[in-house]
This record gives sequence, structure tokens and C-alpha cells, in this order.
Amino acid sequence: MSIVQAHISIDDVAEAGFREHLRRWFDQRDAAGGLPDRSLIDPFMVPALAESVILFEVGEDLSPTYRLTGEAMRRAVGRPTVGLTPYDLMGRTPYAELIVEQLRDCARAVQPIYSSHDFVVAQDEIARESRRIAMPYGQHGEVNRLLCFQVVSEKLELKEGAAYRIDDWSLNQLAFVHSA
Repeated sequence: MSIVQAHISIDDVAEAGFREHLRRWFDQRDAAGGLPDRSLIDPFMVPALAESVILFEVGEDLSPTYRLTGEAMRRAVGRPTVGLTPYDLMGRTPYAELIVEQLRDCARAVQPIYSSHDFVVAQDEIARESRRIAMPYGQHGEVNRLLCFQVVSEKLELKEGAAYRIDDWSLNQLAFVHSA
């Protein structure tokens, strides 16, 4: 997979709600002297983003498993997600691989990420843009949760067994977010 990686500041993130969550994460990190404790997770701090929340549990191998999803994700998926992985929802598609690898990058770096990418659902051939932030949390210096928010430009209804593809990998961007 070819993903453009960069480093950006919070102010470079277009979505105001994303910026608010990122600022809070950096404040928590600075107060803790490192990785914010998972007890500080507040997915409802920005009410407008509450339906876009995704909370992942992170395994020892940094594999993400859905622990909580907001209403937008529940509507899109049409089934419970708790305990599932992105592969369980989308199969071992390039799109699922992209999401898993970005989340692992976030956990490995212990640094928030902002990603933007286009993808196509084979059933309707409509290209959609997804923008996501992921912020690591944990205990005793180990990442075990990723608090994410995702917004999609088109209404998305995920179908079990659907084929998701990415046509132009050059449009996929991953940025590590810094406070200044």
C-alpha cells in the first residue's frame, strides 16, 4: 500500500470537532507526562461527533477490535460491531488493510493520526471520502485503546461481504498530528 505520510499541527486539521478532541488529547498527555490513561476517554465531549465515534480495543499485536461504535457506524453496518475487527466487517480487502495499518501506526507511534482517503463500494460504484482521527490511550504506558472519529462524505451502508476498493492510492494520506 502506498500511503503518503506527513506531520501536521492541530490547526491543519479541517474539522473543528476533530481539533477539539485533539487539543484535549494533548492536554491529557501533557498532564500525564505521557500516554493518557484510558479512564480519561470521553467520546461525547463534542456532541456533534458522538454518532461518529469508534472506540477500538488494541491487542498485544496491535490488532484493533471494535469496542464501541456511534450511531452512524451502527446504521452503516446494520449489525453489532462489538468484538469484531475491520476484517470481520469488510473481509481482507485493501480498504480494511489500510484502516488496520493506520490504527497500528497510531498505536506504535503513541501519537494521534489524521487520515483522509477515498474509497469505492463495488455495489454502487460511488467514490466516498473518509476522514478520521485516532488517538491512543492506555494504562501503564501501554496503548490498549484507540479513540477514533470518522466522517464520510457520502451516506455509507456497509454490506456484509461487500467489496471495497481504493482506486488511487496516491489520494490516501496519513498524518501524525502534533500540538504545535
